[in-house]
Amino acid sequence: MERDGLLTRTAYDENPPRVEYALTPLGRTLIPLPRLLAARRAHRRNAA
Repeated sequence: MERDGLLTRTAYDENPPRVEYALTPLGRTLIPLPRLLAARRAHRRNAA
């Protein structure tokens, strides 16, 4: 996902090693997708 520009990775020269990941602006555009899928799943469950 980092290679695709969705995340940034920051590695710190510490002991123990520490790495942080953050969403890029492009990655943030995908946030609504899981919410939309969850809402659709809930709607389909209630309709059954």
